[in-house]
Amino acid sequence: MKTETISERRKFLLNTARAIGLAALGGLVWSAYLDEVTASELTLRPPGALDEEEFLATCIKCGMCVEACPFDTLKLAKPGDNKPLGTPYFEPRDIPWLKIRSTQWFIITRFCKL
Repeated sequence: MKTETISERRKFLLNTARAIGLAALGGLVWSAYLDEVTASELTLRPPGALDEEEFLATCIKCGMCVEACPFDTLKLAKPGDNKPLGTPYFEPRDIPWLKIRSTQWFIITRFCKL
């Protein structure tokens, strides 16, 4: 069997190509992270939430508020939502009105301005 040794030049070129590939991959991941971290100007949070900065500092992104929401209105931010990942939010136009019972509809129309 013949063992081939890799020349120093080839090692250098391989290591350089790996470093460039790793740097490019890191840049792509970092740019995706930066896009996700910058939230839209208006993010509606759950009722009773703290100010935005305090809310982001204290929210542990567990999703319990989404499970506890009686109207299935809250959602957790996913990649591509342009909101901080894992934080709860809601969009008023996406509330599933058809699932709400008539008594709940009365409460909403009586106390909330639509």
